[in-house]
Amino acid sequence: MFNSEEYKKAKEDFVSNLHGTSLTETLIISVSPVFISAFSKLICHLFLSKTSTNIIRIIWEIITFLIPSITLYCYPRETMIFIFGGIIFLMFYAYLRGKQFLKPLDMNRLVQEKPFYINHIRANLVIQTCIAILAVDFPVFPRRLAKTELFGKSIMDLGVSSFVYSNGIVSYPVRQSLSKLDEKSNEKSNEKSNQKSNEKSNEKSNEKSNEKSNEKSNEKSNQKSNEKSNEKSNQKSNEKSNEKSNEKSNEKSNQKSNQKSNQKSNQKSNQKSNEKSNQKSFIFRYFQGIFKTIISTSPLWIIGTLRLIGTKLTHYPEHLTEYGVHFNFFFVLAFLSILYSFVSPIFIAKYSFLFGTIVVVLHQIGLSYFGVANYIVNAKRTNFFSQNKEGFCGLPENEKTRNYSVYFVAFLDHNYFFLATISSIYFLEEVSRTFVNFPFVMMSSSAIMNSSFMFLIVDCFIPGRSLLIFDLFNQNQLPLFLLANLFTGSVNFLIKTLYTPDILALLILLVYMMITVFSAFFLWKKNIKLKFW
Repeated sequence: MFNSEEYKKAKEDFVSNLHGTSLTETLIISVSPVFISAFSKLICHLFLSKTSTNIIRIIWEIITFLIPSITLYCYPRETMIFIFGGIIFLMFYAYLRGKQFLKPLDMNRLVQEKPFYINHIRANLVIQTCIAILAVDFPVFPRRLAKTELFGKSIMDLGVSSFVYSNGIVSYPVRQSLSKLDEKSNEKSNEKSNQKSNEKSNEKSNEKSNEKSNEKSNEKSNQKSNEKSNEKSNQKSNEKSNEKSNEKSNEKSNQKSNQKSNQKSNQKSNQKSNEKSNQKSFIFRYFQGIFKTIISTSPLWIIGTLRLIGTKLTHYPEHLTEYGVHFNFFFVLAFLSILYSFVSPIFIAKYSFLFGTIVVVLHQIGLSYFGVANYIVNAKRTNFFSQNKEGFCGLPENEKTRNYSVYFVAFLDHNYFFLATISSIYFLEEVSRTFVNFPFVMMSSSAIMNSSFMFLIVDCFIPGRSLLIFDLFNQNQLPLFLLANLFTGSVNFLIKTLYTPDILALLILLVYMMITVFSAFFLWKKNIKLKFW
């Protein structure tokens, strides 16, 4: 146990007054896990048979995906050189051996695979976050990549925005837009199948119609010859039959006219009653959705409360300007989910970009012209709101990331955010995680969406099965993230991470992540999904 005031002060200084790195390095590191996954996928495709057991696959993926992901946050430049070189070598090797190393693009598969690449994004985010939250406590983690104090750019600044984005890409508007895309693709496939079936049915119907027309022409010629002889004998019988048929036809026509008049009167009365019932049902569904969101965020409230109590009791070093006195990562996610539940029922995917931009612009105006930035920096912590001013003031801006995530998945447009990042930094001000200003919003959106787009490209073009490690983490994301947080707290409680040698730190990170991965593998193997809410 090490809870001395000197060590706590040294630990706080270790994570304070940092100014980050360049925008280029931040964006490159943010997309690096995509290339690591491509590297791992290529190796497994070239050197593992399709009949390999799951345990063999996961061991290979620990070597080819997990270990490079750990070294990425400790030695980012060396890791990226190794990964890019490895991908080029593997493609050249596959070409010489006559093996496939690229898949042809199929637009139908592109639409159908959207849910798969979304799962990969979400799983990768949890894995990278689990690595980073412990790695940042060791000196082997470069200080330029840790969270910045007031202004600056770093990969650790993207944490909350990444999780908000991860929740946004599986929100109701996204599911609605994806279902529409599936309907369109199904319509096209149905049209082709219907054309073929119609051609066959037309051929058969033409044959039958020709046969019938020939039969009718023969019948008419025979009728004319027999009409004259049968006219007199049939007149009397026809008169009686016509009388009966006329009576029946008149009864049917009267019934139909009465039915139509009754239907019109019933429709008008039903419309009014349906409008009233729809209004009541919409209000009911609206508040029901809010209540469900509060229930679904209960684990976040519980975990956040336990973390708050644990940090206060153990004197765990805290970065006060990150969220405030009481706020933490879990409380922010819970607040954002509830905030989003108020607007999601009336939210339309095609207007998500506009809505998010309005929120960003209004927040930036508040920062620049209405003293919000001065309040965040200089206001004294006299009440609950001011004690957690960083967490509260960042909520609107973090919420807009969810809107942009809906826009990206619905329309796959990510170029705007990169251009907006460059221009906003040049014309407005430096990126600020504390203010969550316009440049920060554009930087985080650009980094996350570029990574998402690259995952889509990898899934579409790199052959082989998707990484099993993604499936493991997708099944129990929140429980595994909670387990990683418990391990992180335990390591910090038992070890002076600030004075740990680099080799020992890397070994601890590897053991810690292997325990997390094999815990995920056990739950996946037993088909256990830890969800009680």
